[in-house]
Amino acid sequence: MIYAVTANAPGLNVITEFIIGYMQPGRPVAMMMFKSFGYMMENNALTYTSDMKIGHYMKVPPRSMFRAQLFAVVWLSLVQVAVYNFLRNNIEGICTPDASAGLVCPGARTYFVASIIWGVIGPGRMFGSGSQYSWIHYFWIIGVGATALAWYLARRYPRTWLRYVYMPAVFSASGLIPPATCYMLLAYICFGLFFNAVIKRKFPGWWYQYNYILSGALDIGNGLCALSIVLFVGLTNSEFPEWWGNTGFLKTLDGERSAVLKHLNPGETIGPTTWS
Repeated sequence: MIYAVTANAPGLNVITEFIIGYMQPGRPVAMMMFKSFGYMMENNALTYTSDMKIGHYMKVPPRSMFRAQLFAVVWLSLVQVAVYNFLRNNIEGICTPDASAGLVCPGARTYFVASIIWGVIGPGRMFGSGSQYSWIHYFWIIGVGATALAWYLARRYPRTWLRYVYMPAVFSASGLIPPATCYMLLAYICFGLFFNAVIKRKFPGWWYQYNYILSGALDIGNGLCALSIVLFVGLTNSEFPEWWGNTGFLKTLDGERSAVLKHLNPGETIGPTTWS
């Protein structure tokens, strides 16, 4: 229910990068500013609409919902800036591969890489006609074709499991892999299949009454766990208890950052020798 609005709406993330990359090639700061305003305003508007829709379902007065949203925006604006400055000044090596408590800043790293691809190099050189990655444009056709195929199969075979295949969700989830990893997505998939397939089928009464509450509880629990780890483990330089659940994934390519991140030596470059 939370993603009833946002899941069906196209995001402006890559679209804004394309636009500013063609308008202002070689200017990464301009790209990041344009992307931030263009994407975040749309994303926040969709999130606000989704929250208002949930409030409508739960019979919450619209004015009360608006006041709650307004308070949250003002309060979080102050809290996030304060937390940012606190972490930057108190976590040694933050946003580096050796940071404590896993504070390696994957989102910021992805944002930086995007500024290089779309800002410094530019989409014209990366994806333009005759460029090294021009073939990526075929995925525009693949995305439309896959969605049309899923729709056709669902209409042709209405009783098959294919009617549950939702291609926009498939592609959008795969788009979260940077900075998210397959290890993270696996946890989402396991929980989703268990509660929305097994529990819904065998205990429909419980599912209809408590599944939405469970979703909120998991979100809150995730936030509290992250806060607790930072406060009681990261800031105290304590060793977190180790077991297979929190160390096994470190032995994969996702966990071994040196295997997926290329560090350039002085004078070393990536890509073609000359850019067209």
